[in-house]
Amino acid sequence: MFQTVDWVSKLDEQLYPVLRSDTKSSKAIARELEEKLHTVLSEVKRAQTEIEVRIKATEMLAQKGKYV
Repeated sequence: MFQTVDWVSKLDEQLYPVLRSDTKSSKAIARELEEKLHTVLSEVKRAQTEIEVRIKATEMLAQKGKYV
């Protein structure tokens, strides 16, 4: 579980685009930002899925504990 929390916490580092090149071309910058967006969105979706799975598992355990 702690791996998931650490991994999700590090996503914020990816949310702020860091330009890798010193190019002044607006097309190149836009392309680079678009690539970053796709990467971050896929990571956010993956994190959301993993967190939802953990929440459901926790809720199931909590319900199970009520009836023991």
